[in-house]
Amino acid sequence: MEGAQSAHIDSALELLSEFWLFAQAHLVPESSGLPAIPDQHFFLDQLNGFLLPQNRFALAQKHNLVVGCVALSELQNDSYSNACEMHCLYVKPQFRGQGFGHQLIEQALLWAHELNHSHLIFNPLGASESLRSIYSKFGFEEIPPLSHTNPSQSHLLMLELR
Repeated sequence: MEGAQSAHIDSALELLSEFWLFAQAHLVPESSGLPAIPDQHFFLDQLNGFLLPQNRFALAQKHNLVVGCVALSELQNDSYSNACEMHCLYVKPQFRGQGFGHQLIEQALLWAHELNHSHLIFNPLGASESLRSIYSKFGFEEIPPLSHTNPSQSHLLMLELR
């Protein structure tokens, strides 16, 4: 696993695009259909935001193939002081079940500790029972929606880091 480098920008943008489609499939009601996929500028702006000094972004690789990603950013909210949020936890379907998700979560936890955050918040996007089991092994617990989220779409998990 390594931080994003210029040689991996295209792969990072591709993964963010795949993650966006994955997230929309879990957040948008089936009856309304998926919105049009944003252009590359949208994902480049998102990636640039993750590369700010207080944020983090990493790619998981297997034999020089980029197979997954994770991002971490500060989270301003009224419920948890000094919190951060794990974003874009995504592993390409053909590489799931090989430990990449664990590695990406561990990377996010390492960053959260390095940045002295006290809480890590994560929206698992309707994860399956097997994924919920993995999150609980890391110590994540379900929390109510935060003030900045839509209660009908939010199923949040939180891990206390201290």
